[in-house]
Amino acid sequence: MIKRDIFPRLALLVLSVAFRGKLKRFLCLTPIIFVLISATASADSFRILLLPNDGSGDNFIVQKQVAGANILVNGGTPPAFFSTFYEPGSTIGGTTQVFFSNGTVLIGGTSFDLTFSAPGTLFLSSFTLPTNGKDFTVLVQLRFAAQGVVIDTGQNYDLGGNATGLLSFHFENGFYFTDPAGFIQTPEAGTLELVGTGLIGLFALARKRLRL
Repeated sequence: MIKRDIFPRLALLVLSVAFRGKLKRFLCLTPIIFVLISATASADSFRILLLPNDGSGDNFIVQKQVAGANILVNGGTPPAFFSTFYEPGSTIGGTTQVFFSNGTVLIGGTSFDLTFSAPGTLFLSSFTLPTNGKDFTVLVQLRFAAQGVVIDTGQNYDLGGNATGLLSFHFENGFYFTDPAGFIQTPEAGTLELVGTGLIGLFALARKRLRL
């Protein structure tokens, strides 16, 4: 039997493949994402996708469902904060800013654009890569804080939240290379229905749209 907690990990991997290097085209998929999230989510939820920053564009997505609103925000962190490779013994983590590209909130079937008065703040719990030349996986904590305002109504939304998940690194040619899937969030009991069929369906639709 397939474990239910495989779906959140698979869904985030799907998103990382679908949007890797193409987050500037992400906005065209927002209505599709909202339809799928609305159909599958049954409780408040908070999820983060953080990819290693290779300098090609945005590497950060937050999805939050709260009080009847579905919020979707994407942006980027400085490349040095979460890079594609590191030397053995490097210490990773700390606090950085998140610079936003797009933000949308779905309220009662209507989509509204969000604006931001300041960058967000992202904290990653610190850890040190080994020096033994072996592949490495570590459990980490993310804390995100930001405020967004609906342009049309002036309504303010707290975009923040906490997440626990895994980061993996592969050792090759003297360096530790970050797994392209990035931060793989571990599921919470109230969020398992958010992923699965809905976001797996998103993968097929996203690939069609991104190939256009």
